Amino acid sequence: MTSSYTVSPVRHGVFLAFILICRVSGLHSQQSNSFFDMPLEDLLDVEVTLLKNSGQEWHRTPAAIHVVHASDARSSGYLSVMESLREVPGMHVSQVSARTWAISARAFNSVYANKQQVLVDGVEAYSPVFSGVHWDMVDLPLEILERVEVVRGPGATLWGSNAVNGVINILTEEAADLQGGQITLGAGNELDRYVSFRYGDQFDGGHYYVWANNRAMDSNFLPSYGNAYDGFERSIAGFRVDIGQLEGHKLTFSGRIQESDFSIFSDNPRQFPASISQDPVYRVGNSSGAQLLARYSTAEDLQLSWQLSLAYDLVDRNNAMGFEHFTDTASIDWRGQL
Repeated sequence: MTSSYTVSPVRHGVFLAFILICRVSGLHSQQSNSFFDMPLEDLLDVEVTLLKNSGQEWHRTPAAIHVVHASDARSSGYLSVMESLREVPGMHVSQVSARTWAISARAFNSVYANKQQVLVDGVEAYSPVFSGVHWDMVDLPLEILERVEVVRGPGATLWGSNAVNGVINILTEEAADLQGGQITLGAGNELDRYVSFRYGDQFDGGHYYVWANNRAMDSNFLPSYGNAYDGFERSIAGFRVDIGQLEGHKLTFSGRIQESDFSIFSDNPRQFPASISQDPVYRVGNSSGAQLLARYSTAEDLQLSWQLSLAYDLVDRNNAMGFEHFTDTASIDWRGQL
């Protein structure tokens, strides 16, 4: 644990930060994807993928669906996927500590809510430990995201029992759309450090990009005890490769690896094993994980279009309260459409 997790007794309610963005021009210029920059006719053509294997115009979907574009989230000053969900009507978004979130739709919200299905590029971010999602494991940097699709209401018919209250699909940008380089730096009175890097290029038959992100948040301040000792530092890096997407048939490989350290504070020492003190105590925990995805999809204009996904997810968590778990999950998903 570094000294960056301590805070002075004085906290400011207004978040102060600076962002410095350095761009390296790539082989192809990028156009703004912000919904605010799109004409009304193009807004009606925005496609979503939650309800079908292929894209579908959002206003033709038989569901209460909302789309948060990553560029709009960045322009709003958000630094995480969880913060961007505050823009979705009907979503209950609560920040319990510096790193812990409780997010759900249609009430029934808690840190261990398990009736809100969460997907990353169509792959379930499911923890078999409590049938929910660890939000810090799906908190991808906004610099590589395309959009977040949210369906409020039952979706268990398509996505299983976890989708009772709705479905959240976090989609990353295709490799062809993130060519060139970008570095983002940030800091503030609550944000100790924010560093994000991304670089994309092309090769014969496809495109790729690699990315990395490091973020450290200071601890909160509690009027009763002062320092809440709930700060954290997280590092995450990943890649994406798209092959043959211009011909319709596309092969995608993506993956990420992450590591984080965090503090846990409690005014009840009995929550911590082998604690004999009656004073408030804190411990240091950590979590790490790795995710891999291989996907093949055919062109949508075929008589039978289909998609095959192979995914692997590894999670190792120690919550500093005597509970540690290690899970590795492999999944195969096939979807077809006539």
